[in-house]
Amino acid sequence: MDNYRPYDAREPQQQQQQQAQGQAPQQPWTGQQPQYPGQEQQPQWQQPSYPGPMPMMGLGVQKSWITTVLLCHFLGVLGVHRFYTGRIVSGIFQLLTFGGFGIWTLIDLIMIITGDFTDQYNRPLIHPPVMGGNRSWTTTAFLCMFLGSLGIHRFYTGHIVSGIFQLLTGGGFGIWTLIDLIMIYTDSFTDDMGLPLTRMERVGAGVRPNAYMYNPPVQG
Repeated sequence: MDNYRPYDAREPQQQQQQQAQGQAPQQPWTGQQPQYPGQEQQPQWQQPSYPGPMPMMGLGVQKSWITTVLLCHFLGVLGVHRFYTGRIVSGIFQLLTFGGFGIWTLIDLIMIITGDFTDQYNRPLIHPPVMGGNRSWTTTAFLCMFLGSLGIHRFYTGHIVSGIFQLLTGGGFGIWTLIDLIMIYTDSFTDDMGLPLTRMERVGAGVRPNAYMYNPPVQG
């Protein structure tokens, strides 16, 4: 059966009393918003169907971390990494000053590695965490970047023999160190146990993809 509100014989009398007192009679609720004079009723398809603020549209996708760090490492003096992340004005200043004479580019590179560099909308770069061995990804990256020619990053990750060769050859005349650094950037560098380097999620860094975990092979 249809749901009808039962008729109340007192309603006409209540409406007459309200009109006598100068009050507008109360109308039963119909589920629609009241419409006032001079106000146009919005079509139903334009009215929001959920509570809360409207989402921000047109911001685009988050920028890739690996693309940003490679642009900063090889083309940082031209500010290309800042153009890529939407920071046009500061990118122009870096272009005109050759990356702030290299100092500004170095600061940007450190911020990218530590996860503090953001795009023009203050969003973090896409760089998912990694749960691997007991060697830190951030520590290995800094050791390779500043002391790679001495092979310190290989000593830290347990690669003693190859670390000695890098120490004696100046990081393979810089080429070996550069290859190691690119492998660290791309999460291809492992420790002496074959486990990937661990990179933890930064607290308050925003929404990022879930971490991927390395499952070591089971020895039977």
